[in-house]
Amino acid sequence: MDNEWFVSSNHPMTKDHYISFIAIATGEQVQIIKQYPEWGLQARIPKRKHGKLLWFDTQFGLYYQLL
Repeated sequence: MDNEWFVSSNHPMTKDHYISFIAIATGEQVQIIKQYPEWGLQARIPKRKHGKLLWFDTQFGLYYQLL
């Protein structure tokens, strides 16, 4: 969409190893999108001019990517 990013992954998302949440963090706010095991990892997040995209892997910890 025009004002959104679509985030998806082919992560296995098993009960023992999955992405617990996806978050977008800027200087003034954080939006967290909960993810569930055995569901496909998909989320729509609003576009921001700057910030960090964060995700938490239950086996390997927290990751981020600058936007």
